[in-house]
Amino acid sequence: MIVDISSNTDGSLEGKLEFSLFNVTIPVSINDQGYLDYANDCAKKLNNLSEDIIERLCDFSIAYCNNFCEYVGVQPPAINSKRDILQHIRPLSLHIEEPEDRSILAFSLDLDCSWEIEHGMQWVIKDDQVLYVGAFEGFGPWEELSYYEQMCPNFAFGKTYDD
Repeated sequence: MIVDISSNTDGSLEGKLEFSLFNVTIPVSINDQGYLDYANDCAKKLNNLSEDIIERLCDFSIAYCNNFCEYVGVQPPAINSKRDILQHIRPLSLHIEEPEDRSILAFSLDLDCSWEIEHGMQWVIKDDQVLYVGAFEGFGPWEELSYYEQMCPNFAFGKTYDD
């Protein structure tokens, strides 16, 4: 549940969410007051990600880490199991845009990561699909699937810095 909600002069909302995967409170930005119920559904979805989604996010984040470190010529952090990557990630904020379809829960997360301190990382999730994992670019979740598939790099679709 999003708490401590306040309105901005442009009609957007800001609040806070306890993100259970990382056990931290993060700010939430909501583009419009008219869909607070939808935003709370997205927050609930985030805190109840399936094991499959979490595993894919970890896989894609590891791929991003390894490829980026190779690209810039540095040693990646030691990862012994998939979930170890989460120790190198810190969520910064949750972004919820006006939904094109309220039956589809879609959002993006801005994250810090230990390997890319300048641009960090972004996860874009739409229902049970991971659409984007890579450097933070401010992408939203409402583009056509082909947009994300063709994006380079996008580790959710196996697109690396080498492509």
